[in-house]
Amino acid sequence: MNPADRWSGRGRFDDLPIQLKASLASALLLIFLLALGAHAYLTSTRSAAGLRVLSGELVPKQQAFADVGNAVVATHMKIFRLVSWASNGVSDKVLMPLEGEINAELDASSERIAALTRRPDLSDDERPALQELLVKWQNCKKQARDTIDVARTDAPMATMMIGQTDDSFEAVDADLRKMSQALAAKSNTLQSQLSSDAQRNQQVVVWVTLLGLLISVVVAVVIGRSIVRPIRSITDVMQRLSAGEIDVPVDQGTRRDEIGQMALAIDVFRRNIIDKHAVERTLAESIEAITEGFSLYDAEDRLVVCNSHYREMFAYGPDTVTPGMTFERIVGAAVGRVVLDGAGDGQTWLAERIARHRNPTGPHVQHRSDGSWIRVSERLTAAGGVVATYTDITELKSREAELDRAHAQVTALNEKLRSDNLRMEGELDVTRRLQMMLLPTLQELQQVRGLDIACHMQAALEVGGDYYDVLQHEGRVKIGIGDVTGHGLESGVVMLMTQAIVRALLSSGEVDPVRFLSVLNTALYGNVQRMGSDKNLTLCLLDYADGEVKVSGQHEQVIVLRRDGTVEWVDTIDLGFPIGLESEIAEFVAQATLRLQPGDGVVLYTDGVTEAADMTGEQYGLERLAAVLQAHWAQPAEAIKQAVVSDLKRFIGAQNVYDDITLVVAKQT
Repeated sequence: MNPADRWSGRGRFDDLPIQLKASLASALLLIFLLALGAHAYLTSTRSAAGLRVLSGELVPKQQAFADVGNAVVATHMKIFRLVSWASNGVSDKVLMPLEGEINAELDASSERIAALTRRPDLSDDERPALQELLVKWQNCKKQARDTIDVARTDAPMATMMIGQTDDSFEAVDADLRKMSQALAAKSNTLQSQLSSDAQRNQQVVVWVTLLGLLISVVVAVVIGRSIVRPIRSITDVMQRLSAGEIDVPVDQGTRRDEIGQMALAIDVFRRNIIDKHAVERTLAESIEAITEGFSLYDAEDRLVVCNSHYREMFAYGPDTVTPGMTFERIVGAAVGRVVLDGAGDGQTWLAERIARHRNPTGPHVQHRSDGSWIRVSERLTAAGGVVATYTDITELKSREAELDRAHAQVTALNEKLRSDNLRMEGELDVTRRLQMMLLPTLQELQQVRGLDIACHMQAALEVGGDYYDVLQHEGRVKIGIGDVTGHGLESGVVMLMTQAIVRALLSSGEVDPVRFLSVLNTALYGNVQRMGSDKNLTLCLLDYADGEVKVSGQHEQVIVLRRDGTVEWVDTIDLGFPIGLESEIAEFVAQATLRLQPGDGVVLYTDGVTEAADMTGEQYGLERLAAVLQAHWAQPAEAIKQAVVSDLKRFIGAQNVYDDITLVVAKQT
């Protein structure tokens, strides 16, 4: 810059920071924008106030007056119609509803006119006018009611009275129209004023916008001369520096703004080039400090840089690993001196190694003849070269060998467990067969006199925990059903013991329910304790003879179905106590008695039926079970049982069965 310009206005402007120049230009434009915005705000505020008055006061009030006037006219017309009909001899059956409608509208109009007098937006002239109108309306209302009252008894008199009533209605309607027209005039005046303000505001916006545009052009020219041209000069200097010209003059260094600071920064950049070699030396030292072997090859597969660990891994023969050597030469020197990857043919191994180096797909491991293991991780660079690390994993491989030996031991243990499982499965199969052998046969069920019985049991595992039995002794039938906690071998054994004890007690002639269940509990409790198990079961016993059923023991509710399809329930919660849980249960045992008629029956089940769930987790439920029983109760017991089992399977679908399912249907013949 010319020294004479330093003290001129142009020099002082150039020295100003670019941010300040931009701020001055922005401030100038902002002033015009603020002026334009302030004018628009004031104008819009006045317009908004006028619109609020127009839309929030004048129009609603005018509409309210018009609505009341319309209602008054409508009522007036109905009164005229009533009198006309009465004069023509229309019956009271037609006149009475119309009279009621008129009276209701008279009262409604009174309330609406009264509501108008209470509006908060009434002017000083409107409020007394409305109060006078309310008085007129009350008189009009009285005359209207007198007219319609006379119309029912004296139609000619009502016809004479209708004239006075018409005058009263017209007076009220005229007052309402007058007030509505006054509001309409105010609305028109306000609308004209708002339109005039909008046109004036439009002219102001146009002139201010043109002036702002002119100022923007001037500011752009001044800023361009002060900023754009010097920046182009600085850009040219930077391009020449990038091309390798170090001694490039920067003629903007005398400026004190950001452009002058850029010139100083370019000088720093020039000094940084000098420091580049020092940085490269530091990088080389850092690569050398890496504990793994490191190498970088260029796109022509020549070594660019490596550390000493890499040299040691490939320092074979008279050639020393140095930058510029090809990968093929370095690795080829190792072939014949070390055996890599167990390859017998060195040339084949070398070809495969070079191909993998040039197209790396991931880490791979080399096993050297000295027993060491090296993991090689190679990756292509953006420039087409290859960067690689070589890690000694000999110790890791030693640990893997130890893990392989441990895995072999685990495999042997698993084989032993598989053998033990096969033995356990055989034991469970024997127990399951024994359990199924002891269930009542179809022939035994058919021999039960007086009852048509059908049974079904499906275990969740090989051995289930559900129990049921049907026994006959000296003309009486005993039906039992129970549910042992859990599944598997222990639950199956408890079920078998229960069945054996029940049969023994029945054979001994024991009929008292308290003693029967107490002896059963004592025997089973002792065996469970001897087994060291915590198993117990709910158990319900039914004694049937000559249409009478006695129920004892605690289990699920007993479903009683009558011949006509009526369903009854017997809650067993207070008839007993879980068997095998405590040593004494006599005080908890009770008995319930019910009578069966031909076609009546009882249904016993375990919670595996009602708590069976579908794929969504919804349970089958007692209500659905009862509904299926009702729908098929007219059929034989076997058909009823099959209907329930089929419906249950459809409901469960592909869901696994997690609990034993047992069902007993007994129907009196």
